[in-house]
Amino acid sequence: NEAWREFARINGADPGKVSEGANYLEACGAATGQSSEEAAAFAAGVRDVLSGRRRSFELEYPCHSREVRRWFVGRVTRLPEEGEPPRAVVAHEDVTDRRLYEEERERRRVREVAARARALERKRIGRELHDRVAHMMVAVHQSLELHQALEGRDPGRAEEKMELAKRMTAEAM
Repeated sequence: NEAWREFARINGADPGKVSEGANYLEACGAATGQSSEEAAAFAAGVRDVLSGRRRSFELEYPCHSREVRRWFVGRVTRLPEEGEPPRAVVAHEDVTDRRLYEEERERRRVREVAARARALERKRIGRELHDRVAHMMVAVHQSLELHQALEGRDPGRAEEKMELAKRMTAEAM
């Protein structure tokens, strides 16, 4: 429990109000600020265990300070002995390393998904450009062949086909 008292001191809490001898449920109920909802939920879980509605209860919760982001899992287990008042063991385990690892893994996954999406978009754009240019080049080729075929017989239409080929070439670029 010395570790818990030291934790309370470091984080600005009065160890006498949150350590052995203190009313744990009142301490949870008095919690304010960030994550106070989790304190209320944890108190409800403790009450469920003490009343016998549950054999155990577990809740993962954030407990950040100004300097450090951290998470804990609080576990409540009713002691098997009969009698009054009912008793339970409450333990809090620091799971910050696991949570930070999970967050980094999620950031990495999001980056990978974004990179795949960008690659697919580049591929789609490349395919679209390829198709557009290929279509345009077929039309240019056909216009040039028509120009060549019409050059001797119908110079006016041949010139139209040459102008069309020039416009399509310029548009393709």
